[in-house]
Amino acid sequence: MAQAQTHWDIETLIVGATFAGIGLASGTRAGALIVDREITVGHEFLYAFKHGENWRADGCGRFAAAFRGELVERGLLTAEGRAHLGGVIPALYRLTRDAKLPVRFLTELANVEPLDGEAGGYAVTLFDQSGFRDLRVRRIVDTTSTCLSKPGFAPAAGVPKRVNALLHAAAADAARLPIEADGWRVEPGRYDSEAYLSLPVSPQDDWTAARAKLHAFWAAKPEALQGWTLAVVADQFDATPPPGPMRIGRDWTWLPSAAFPQPLAALDAEASFSEWGNAV
Repeated sequence: MAQAQTHWDIETLIVGATFAGIGLASGTRAGALIVDREITVGHEFLYAFKHGENWRADGCGRFAAAFRGELVERGLLTAEGRAHLGGVIPALYRLTRDAKLPVRFLTELANVEPLDGEAGGYAVTLFDQSGFRDLRVRRIVDTTSTCLSKPGFAPAAGVPKRVNALLHAAAADAARLPIEADGWRVEPGRYDSEAYLSLPVSPQDDWTAARAKLHAFWAAKPEALQGWTLAVVADQFDATPPPGPMRIGRDWTWLPSAAFPQPLAALDAEASFSEWGNAV
């Protein structure tokens, strides 16, 4: 059996430098490779301004608990679980570096083909600035919201989608938050001067249409938001795919990170995926 494993170039290919992808790689450092088409980490939460539910301490595994402790120590997270998302970005990069996790950014997963034989596995083609690269991998875990490794596998319609923005106020009345009405909501951030606006859009809306809806909403914003300024609009959709893991094929699984209720839960993805590719 040991000889059957020697032909793998990569034991576990993780698609997406998401919170779930980073969490999974933390348990298999030597045998894992994370690939991401972007140059960002945790983009499904941090760049979508998707705060999620409170970043609670209870239930955290060791890896997520240590990261949560660092965020609290650095003043990026309150004890109640409210985060300053912009500050979490460099902290997550540092976590990835310090844990020595293998990540290849600006890398596309160009093709996946099953290998013949009882051992299974997949022939994978990656594409980056150096060109094409072929690998033989034992298992694949896709943590992206749209299941990039298997186009068409993720639901094409019906996935809730929102567009979010960071709000700022010099003298905000944070005690009035959160506010929720008619589908939109505003949640407090780590500091009294910041809040996160979240507006539902149609699953069919492209980025241009979604931003137009957000700016139209802001132009006619309700009285409760008059003291706030629209600071930054997210550069990714806040999507909530169905929760995983879902089996695509033998040792090929979709585990969308954005389906977790908040980033620390996604960082603990290994705890909900102990079967390593045998989940259905």
